[in-house]
Amino acid sequence: MDIKSTAEKLNREWKGRFAEIRRGIISRLSPQGRIEREKWLLRQQRKEARRALRGRQPTYSVYAIKGSQARIASHLRTRLYLATRGGYRMKRRQHRKPGLIVRNLGCTTEEFIRYISSLFKPGMSWSDRGEWHLDHIRPIASFDLTDPKQVAEACHYTNIRPLWAKENFSRPKPRRAKADILGKCPRTYK
Repeated sequence: MDIKSTAEKLNREWKGRFAEIRRGIISRLSPQGRIEREKWLLRQQRKEARRALRGRQPTYSVYAIKGSQARIASHLRTRLYLATRGGYRMKRRQHRKPGLIVRNLGCTTEEFIRYISSLFKPGMSWSDRGEWHLDHIRPIASFDLTDPKQVAEACHYTNIRPLWAKENFSRPKPRRAKADILGKCPRTYK
């Protein structure tokens, strides 16, 4: 063996030894050092196993538990919100692309904004958008959102009004009345 390869071999051994000393493993030769090393290796294996599983573990979203009705309702609310403010991607492109919600509104986005503005209560404006909500007069939960006709009816601009957030939160939750409105069994999820 030449000097260079011997030096590299010793450096690798000592690097490993110093790393073990830093981790609190005193010596590989002593019984206590072996026990500490085995514990450390076991912790490392568990950590790696957790990392490997992290990407593959099943995650259950609220929508998967509640069903497709809640998922569709959430998408409708989000799309309506984005339609009124132009959408973050649409603003970047400097043009507005009419999507499903805009088509179901029954009017253009500009007409919808004028319509909502005409229904403003005293003190409401577009600058204080967070203090008031776009409220569905007939709750979304009362529609069968798997039927395209009912989706269009739920999203129609005449079913939407501006309402102060405080008023909106004080209204009874639509899910409580869902069974009465639809004439079906009460929901099984919470």
